[in-house]
Amino acid sequence: MTPATLFAISPLVASDRRLRLVVNERDGPTTKGDNLNRMWAALGEDERAEGMRFAAIVLHDAEDLVHPGEIALYRRHLGENAMVQIPVVPIIARGARWIGGHYGDEFAEAHGKELVVRSRLSMPLPSAGVGCALTRHTLALLAIDRGGDPFRYNSLTEDYELGMVIGAYGLKARFVDAPGPMGDRIVSRGAFPDRADAAVRQKARWIAGIALAGWDHLGWPGSRRHTMAGSPGHIWLARWMLWRDRRAPLAALVLLAAYTGLMLTAFGWAGQAVLGWKAETLGDGTRMLLALNAMMLVWRLGMRSLFAGRCYGWREAAWAVPRAFVANIMAMLAARRAVMIYWRMLRSGEVVWDKTEHRESDMAVEVATAPMVAR
Repeated sequence: MTPATLFAISPLVASDRRLRLVVNERDGPTTKGDNLNRMWAALGEDERAEGMRFAAIVLHDAEDLVHPGEIALYRRHLGENAMVQIPVVPIIARGARWIGGHYGDEFAEAHGKELVVRSRLSMPLPSAGVGCALTRHTLALLAIDRGGDPFRYNSLTEDYELGMVIGAYGLKARFVDAPGPMGDRIVSRGAFPDRADAAVRQKARWIAGIALAGWDHLGWPGSRRHTMAGSPGHIWLARWMLWRDRRAPLAALVLLAAYTGLMLTAFGWAGQAVLGWKAETLGDGTRMLLALNAMMLVWRLGMRSLFAGRCYGWREAAWAVPRAFVANIMAMLAARRAVMIYWRMLRSGEVVWDKTEHRESDMAVEVATAPMVAR
């Protein structure tokens, strides 16, 4: 912690007895998992000093907009679940509809469909790291198994891995999308990067942590010590879900090939129109394959638009279609950077945390979101 950070935080801590300043004893750079472990140790110190025990731990980033109904929701569902995750809704600023907006599209689809399906199928549920609550007993179990620290300090995506390990223990996790007392959805809202370079850095960390290093840390369900309980079909379904999480590098290669083919096709059409090139005749099989791919593309864009519209309204649903191109470009650039990050980790054995940038104006911008009505 820098002196400037310490001086900025200290007056806040002094003015509110509910706040606790926790300083990591290790010299930086540190990782988020390392800092969370230090906070876990401080929680134990507080419990011993005050003669009480906390029931649950809620994870949030400092810049999140926390819904007032969150605590009541966690209290209602943590009695029968080890972890509860609520939807994450990125703020889409009017001046950042392209870069910042594609986060909204992706989270709207992932938290409107993917996590809902996983929760209902009782699959391991990845934590988003924000809008997430865990029982104290769950973290204590992980701490015992890991020698005192519940979070993996050398992980770039310790929140994701935490949720997957909970599932490997056979503990229940649930994704809850519910209305609050006023009828609005109980969600975690926050600002995401609105510049291409910042978005690429953040997404590269996610890909390196989930698809590459996460493979090393977690393996596959049924292949390691904390194996999943259940039928072979259940285990293979969990592997399929995990594969979907880890496909980003391969998907980037497919996207690169697809866009290269698209540019070559456009170049060929231009050659036909200007230079009189002779077009290659396509066979029936190729035509059928192209038609099938076009149908699947329309389906995918329709799904993204549908879930973006359910979360943000019809205007963002319309923007979601051209933003899919931006999301693909970000995915390809991030995958390239992720491979480089992973290669450096293998060579040096060190994990360098690439912090997400948040400008002071991020939370003061006028947001372009429609009122979110609970479903």
